[in-house]
Formats: sequence, structure tokens, C-alpha cells
Amino acid sequence: MLGIAFMALNANQSAASSGGLNWHYEGPNGPNAWGSLSDSYASCATGKHQSPINITGGSSGAHPILQTFYRPTRLVIGNNDRTIWIDYQNKSAIRIGDHRYLLKSIDLHTPSEHQLNGKSFPIEIQFLHQNKDGEIAMIAVFGQTTEKENELISHFWRHLPRVATPTRMYRNIYIHAESLLPENRHFFRYQGSLTNPPCSEKVIWHVMKEPIGFSQNQIRKLQNI
Repeated sequence: MLGIAFMALNANQSAASSGGLNWHYEGPNGPNAWGSLSDSYASCATGKHQSPINITGGSSGAHPILQTFYRPTRLVIGNNDRTIWIDYQNKSAIRIGDHRYLLKSIDLHTPSEHQLNGKSFPIEIQFLHQNKDGEIAMIAVFGQTTEKENELISHFWRHLPRVATPTRMYRNIYIHAESLLPENRHFFRYQGSLTNPPCSEKVIWHVMKEPIGFSQNQIRKLQNI
């Protein structure tokens, strides 16, 4: 179990998918085989700080504040037959201490990859950020079932690509990354890895403690895809 630092994201000061074609989430090229599919995927088998993890608790610590500087952008969405992802185009960013990371993509997963006290969630949304040195910082948000439809995402949820397709831009549809974050910005922070090949380590993860809500129909749509 990796050590977890528990703290709060400061939002008041601000308004992919991996390459390679031979890996998959199930079957003979599933996670148990990733490390042997390519030399560049070796960390998937030999890494010491691999993600995702089951978060079972946290401890307070003195860590840099995480600030979000997200702006709306035109919806650019794709499906590579493993993941549905959104290319974020508008130079949105987060700041961790003195380091600025640009938001590159938002990936949608079902079920969740991380667990919280052994519990999985129907959805996990992952925000991938990268700084000028190529270092990666992630934000993960769980999605849970609620009675009401999530109106903040309904305008683009209907455009989730049902089959594998290159990214498509919708010039009249905008997405704001802030709408995918919970009101309570407390999170667990740990150092792990990418959750798919090449499973590169030294990735800083911020897993939000509070989930956001989706209707059963919205969750079912993603699961069906």
C-alpha cells in the first residue's frame, strides 16, 4: 500500500490516451500480459509504484497547494476501442507549488480504476496534465449513481462515440473541465504511474474524495459503449 497524503484543492484562486495498438483491458493482451508485450512496457510488470491502487486511508502532510486554471474549450472527443477521451485544446492548466501543468486530455473509465476503501465506482474520470519537462500530474474523479441526470455534462454526453473513431471536433459544443470536478475539493495525493502502457512511473495522482453524480441512464450509456 502506497502512502497517501490527504489535503484540499484550492479552487477559489482560479475560475488518451496512450500510444501502442497491441494492448487491451481483457483477453490475452490484457493487464497481466502488458509487461511482456514490449520492452517499453516493462514497468507494467516490474514497476514499484504502479497505479491504480485501493485507497484505504490518508495522513495530513505539508504539500504544495493544487490550483486549477481551467477554461471552456470546444469538444474534441474520440474512441480508440479501449477508452473514450477528450482532447483539451484551450491551454487550461493546474499549478502545484511552482510547477504549471497543462491539461492535455480527459479520459472516461467504467468501472473506476481506483478504489476507495475497497469500493469501486461506476465511473472514473481522469484528467491528464503535463508540464514543460514532460512530467505528468493526474486528477481522478469518481462518478456515482444519483436519481437526477447530471445536467452539467448532458450537452456533450449525448455525443460519446459508440464505436472506435478518430477524434471529432464539435465547433458549437463546449466543455468546461470545472464541471467534472466535485464541489468539495478534498483529495488523496500519492505518487504512482500511468494506468495503461507504458505504465510510466513518477506520476503525481490527486484522487478526489467526493464523487460527482450521474443518472443511471448516463452511466449505462458509457457502460454500453
